[in-house]
Amino acid sequence: MTRRRGHLKTVALVTLVALVATAAGWVVLRRQTSLAPVVMPHVTTSSRFTPTPPTPTTLEPSTTPLGPSVTTSVASPTTSARPPSSPTTSARPSSSPTTSPSTPSNQALRTIAVSSQEQLRQALADAQPGDLITLAAGTYTEPNAWRAAAAGSAAHPITLRGPRAAVLTSGGTSEDYGLYVTGDYWRIEGLTVANSSKGIIVERAKGTVIDSVHVHTIGEEAIAFRACSTDSVLRNSLVEDTGLVTPAYGEGVYVGTAQSNWDKPGRTCIDGKDHSNGTLIEGNTFRTIAAEGADLKEGTDNGTLRNNIFDNTAFSGANYADSAVDAQGNNWRITNNVVRNPSGAFLDGMQSHELIPGYGTGNVFSGNRIEGSIRGFGIGLSPQLNNRVSCDNSAPGAAKGLVGSWGDPVACS
Repeated sequence: MTRRRGHLKTVALVTLVALVATAAGWVVLRRQTSLAPVVMPHVTTSSRFTPTPPTPTTLEPSTTPLGPSVTTSVASPTTSARPPSSPTTSARPSSSPTTSPSTPSNQALRTIAVSSQEQLRQALADAQPGDLITLAAGTYTEPNAWRAAAAGSAAHPITLRGPRAAVLTSGGTSEDYGLYVTGDYWRIEGLTVANSSKGIIVERAKGTVIDSVHVHTIGEEAIAFRACSTDSVLRNSLVEDTGLVTPAYGEGVYVGTAQSNWDKPGRTCIDGKDHSNGTLIEGNTFRTIAAEGADLKEGTDNGTLRNNIFDNTAFSGANYADSAVDAQGNNWRITNNVVRNPSGAFLDGMQSHELIPGYGTGNVFSGNRIEGSIRGFGIGLSPQLNNRVSCDNSAPGAAKGLVGSWGDPVACS
């Protein structure tokens, strides 16, 4: 019995040792296993991630020199801020804009900034269709006249633009023209022409537009469209102080050429007459003009004179200048103009004349207002022919009445 109990104690002790050993081994194995990190081969922790910076792209500006002192702002295509690898750009190159072939483009093909006389000479000499020449404020003197001889096109005119403080001059009222335009499709905008023998002269040119300019202090006429210039426009401009040297030639605007000068070289078309046709004169003020405010010569046809103010015009009486408007061409539409402040030799508010057979007829006067006291008619016709004066014209201060023909009153229609 004692041996059995001893034997059982021994067995129990061995079993207990074995159990303890087994448990100890399991704990060691568990600790060893927990000390071995598990590595995930395709995962990188965010604390160790460093982004690779993109390779910077340098955009070098494109320049196209236009001369030593003349700059151009759109001769080179505008580069997008995107790197060159981008398939699209944010701006289309300005050298090839999309335009309608029948209307002038609002976008210049080249913009040429001018701030000196030499730069202006070069810009005018090198002008191309679609150029915009911008003048800085200042006085630009050219004794032999500033000349615009290059040709633009209907779709891409050449524009000469400046503020009123940009002044073109020949240097004196007995010198040359201020600006001489002989190329087609020029636009003259905003600037001033002054202190010259004549202001702006347009010869043998098509599609000239003169807009919002100031022409003053002129020896003879301020603006002329002549020598078969067609489709010309004068609008929104101030013209004053003309005829300072020769009052007889001191018109505000002169369209065509007098018959007495048709024999001069280059003044006429193939039939020997000056057909400066299709002229539009609108929205201007003519002030202190020695001769007629608007002299519309024989040979001209199908022009329009509307919404202008003629203030103290034709006061000299020289060379029969005694009315604000004289229509000697055909089929002019003369409408909604105002004549005011007559003085000196002023006779009729407006006139027509037949200086050569076949001209001085077909003109229509409507909606015009003649203000102030005048010695003659509101509208005097010499003779009446097929000219028509509508009854919506007014001239309450005209001593002889609203309409006359060869000095006798006639009815309006």
